Amino acid sequence: MDTVDLGLGAILAFQWFSSDDQPQFIRRVLAFLNSKATLMTVLLIGTYTLVCGDDSLLYLASTIAVVNYLTYRLIRRIIFHRGRRFGLSWLAGPLPVFFGSISYGLYMYHPLVFELLNRHLGTLDPMRYGAALGRFTLLLATTVLVCVISLYCMEIPIQRLRRFVLRPTTKAR
Repeated sequence: MDTVDLGLGAILAFQWFSSDDQPQFIRRVLAFLNSKATLMTVLLIGTYTLVCGDDSLLYLASTIAVVNYLTYRLIRRIIFHRGRRFGLSWLAGPLPVFFGSISYGLYMYHPLVFELLNRHLGTLDPMRYGAALGRFTLLLATTVLVCVISLYCMEIPIQRLRRFVLRPTTKAR
């Protein structure tokens, strides 16, 4: 379902950056995704899956699709508040920039850290909220630490090697 996430993110970016000269097909897709009818249909599907949920693959897929679509609508609502583009200058702040610099590492390393912590600490009773919050905090802190180490010890040194591989080309006149 990562493809769906990337696709919805691309659609948001397309809505943000594109002008009125969009192809007719794109305008139709955007009109469909942003319509109230689609939103109501997704909400009905989401309600049905909550009430009648089971362990089937269809249930899992519909749940993920509903969550992805509702997240898309929420982000779109934040960005395009009352038909105007919302200022996103706060994303240039130090905390969003920091998490942006380690975001790929967070995506890649969190399952490994989660698995290693669970093997070391054992299974967790989800009804023990304090222990669950403590485990989440430990998981987040450990994952961020692994990501920072990866960024400075692996990713940045590898990125510096680009100058030896990707050389600027001169344009033919």
